[in-house]
Amino acid sequence: SGPSLISAQMGSMVSFSFGPLESDAHDGCVRVFVLEENSDVYMIDISLDNSEGSEVKGPLKVLPPDNECYELDACSILCLASQPPVLVVATSSGNLQHLA
Repeated sequence: SGPSLISAQMGSMVSFSFGPLESDAHDGCVRVFVLEENSDVYMIDISLDNSEGSEVKGPLKVLPPDNECYELDACSILCLASQPPVLVVATSSGNLQHLA
C-alpha cells in the first residue's frame, strides 16, 4: 500500500506525544501532537474505533511568530497535562521551547 494521508500531508516526523482528552471529545478519540524536524507541530484527532477518519490540523501557530526564537532541529515533543495544555519541544542542541 502507498503512503497514508497523514504522511502525505506532513514532512519528516521525528516525535509525537498524546494530548489530554477534551471534555467535548468523542468517545474513542485520542489527540496526538506530531513534531516535524523543522519544529512544525501538527495535531491529529484519531478515532480508535475507526468509525471516523483522522483529522489533521496544522501546522499549529506558534506565538510570537518570530522565527529567530525557534530552532529548526527539533527532536522531541511532550504534552504536559496542565490547564491549558503546554507543549514542550526539545532541540538536538538541548534547548527546550514551551508552546502554550
